[in-house]
Amino acid sequence: MDLYLNILSVVLLGLVAGLLMALWWQLRDWKASVREAPLLAETMAEQLMAARRGLEELKKNLVAHGPELSGLLSEGGKVRVELQFLLQRAEQLAAKLEAGQPPRRGEVVAMVEEVAGANGKAVQLSEPSHDPLEDLLAGLQQKPDNVTPMRKPGRKRMGPVTQAELELQQKVAG
Repeated sequence: MDLYLNILSVVLLGLVAGLLMALWWQLRDWKASVREAPLLAETMAEQLMAARRGLEELKKNLVAHGPELSGLLSEGGKVRVELQFLLQRAEQLAAKLEAGQPPRRGEVVAMVEEVAGANGKAVQLSEPSHDPLEDLLAGLQQKPDNVTPMRKPGRKRMGPVTQAELELQQKVAG
């Protein structure tokens, strides 16, 4: 039994020695860190000063360019609203064209005034202006006089379809 107690004492003493060695390594590292602490504190102070200088420069630039940026941002917001309007209007016109309905001028005026009110602009549409796109769309929906009706497939074409084609054939024939 004494042998087991002696072995246990040796093992426990070895464990204590190992713990003391680990403590010694930790103390040695801590002393090295303590020596480096003033250098790290100085580096941190330099970094804080650089950050403060950067914030001061940022504040100066913000004060100098803030109104310009604010104007650009408000203009960008207005352009965004106008683009949303144009997209919405294009979708409405596409839906009307698919349904076979011609676009009406009154709707366009109401939509333009709505967008102008949202942007804070004063748009006067007292004089009716001609939108070339709407004129073109309205012209495409009407049946022109100079176009012959479509023929059934399989039949041969019996002459020019449009006036432009007729004039082209006359120029080619000489």
